[in-house]
Amino acid sequence: MKIKLVHTVTVIAHGVDPHAPALPYTPTKSSPGYDDSIPRFKIIKDWAPMETGGISAECRIKSFRDIFVIVEAAATAQDGPAASALEIKNALNILAAEMAAKYGDTRLSEEFTFYCHSGYSNLDPYIKERAHDIAKLLKDESIELTDEEAAKTFEGSVRYEPDDLTVV
Repeated sequence: MKIKLVHTVTVIAHGVDPHAPALPYTPTKSSPGYDDSIPRFKIIKDWAPMETGGISAECRIKSFRDIFVIVEAAATAQDGPAASALEIKNALNILAAEMAAKYGDTRLSEEFTFYCHSGYSNLDPYIKERAHDIAKLLKDESIELTDEEAAKTFEGSVRYEPDDLTVV
């Protein structure tokens, strides 16, 4: 099983090219009918391979409303202890922050990390077996969590299909 980590750093930017190409928007079948009101991102630099802390990664830089720059740094990890995924996340954060600093003040940045798990055959046993590690990732913790704390982490989850789960 694999986990794709995507870490983003967003800054208020100056000097973004207003003529950069916009990313195409592809609606999904469940998308509401207001596609024209969904803001478009502009590509400043498309996905390119990078190296950070001995980790193979890729980065993309895009702008939003010509005001914000979003740096996305992504890497793939093997499913395992949360500590190793957090190390990769921290390396991606350093890379993304360094790149974002070229476009704006990182003291006023906003960060998000997405952990995309794939390759499991049945979601429920996968979640049950790895609930503590997934909770640690979402809480950015390397310490052991109690059963109660791990369970609280999943209270705000959304699930549309049997093999799909989003935890925010």
